[in-house]
Amino acid sequence: MPEDEPFNIPLSPGTRVAYHGWEQGIEFGIVVHTWLDHYDYANIVAFFGFQPPEDGALDKYPYILRYSSISLEILNEDWSYKEQRPRHFMNRANFKL
Repeated sequence: MPEDEPFNIPLSPGTRVAYHGWEQGIEFGIVVHTWLDHYDYANIVAFFGFQPPEDGALDKYPYILRYSSISLEILNEDWSYKEQRPRHFMNRANFKL
């Protein structure tokens, strides 16, 4: 893992995360699976939309997306923020070649 990317870490299944890459807002999800893909940790995340599920009730089907750990914000069990990451880490997944 490159030393300039301290947030490229494996995330445990069940970890609550937020993705800040959309103009519409922040997406909230739960990590389903993580693996090392070359030099980045890749994650399968079940997302529930732009609002976290209320009272833990997962009453709608999630949609599944793949993101690098470096582009996800780790959340507490109550969907509050656990740690703040520098902004440039969260937007890395959005750059275009």
